[in-house]
Amino acid sequence: MTRCQVPAVLIHQIEQELDKEEEEMMVFLCRDLAPDLASVNLRDLLLALNEREKLSCLGLSELLYRVKRFDLLRRILKTEKATVEADLAKSLRLVPDYRVLMVEINENLEKEEVSSLVFLLRDYIPRMKMAKDKSFLALVIDLEKLNLVAPNQLDLIEECFQNIHRIDLIRKIQKYKHEALMPSVHSQPVYVNALQASLPNLSLIDPPYNSGNVNKEKAQNGQSLTLAEPVHTSIQESGPVSHKVLDDQYRMQSQPLGICLIIDCIGNDT
Repeated sequence: MTRCQVPAVLIHQIEQELDKEEEEMMVFLCRDLAPDLASVNLRDLLLALNEREKLSCLGLSELLYRVKRFDLLRRILKTEKATVEADLAKSLRLVPDYRVLMVEINENLEKEEVSSLVFLLRDYIPRMKMAKDKSFLALVIDLEKLNLVAPNQLDLIEECFQNIHRIDLIRKIQKYKHEALMPSVHSQPVYVNALQASLPNLSLIDPPYNSGNVNKEKAQNGQSLTLAEPVHTSIQESGPVSHKVLDDQYRMQSQPLGICLIIDCIGNDT
């Protein structure tokens, strides 16, 4: 029997308190968690996530926080907004940042602006799907199905916001893009290419080293390695190049020994 992490009574109580727009937002937020259930209603979606052990009380708290139902956090889940914010700051999030961004944009759009977006996208989405009362989130889902919008593909939406003069929403998207390039420990997994995966974990802080002219370290095969002093060369813009020899020895224990980065600070001399 599958172990459910959230009591069904909590899911029922929350689902009864949400309006249609809030349900739509919550289903949209969970869209990546169960792609095969993207078209079901909120109750069935939450129950399925619960049975698959993808939903916890913390995750349910995050969903209510994202749709700004802080009253349900307090009344049903017995927690506070500040507590959820603290949990989100120190643990992995249930909802991807891209979904959060789209919901935030949805909350900042007027119905007339959504109608303008629908009109601007008539050349991309089949006419039969271009209902006048379509929400922004439903519009995003249609664009996702056509591979026109994705977490790393938001240029089309930015162009539409430019046409309706919503520069503030463009800034939101640009901020999201900037933060996506510098992921934190709370973000989604970071792509690592084959070269990065093949290298060992290299620490920027070497073990303590001994001073002296020669340093002997015992290698893995029992033989000793004699490490000569490193020579530090100071590069100047003009004048003679001075050479200064320091008495620092660095342990060379990593395999490979490290990664060398060469920076040309001067450029080509004319």
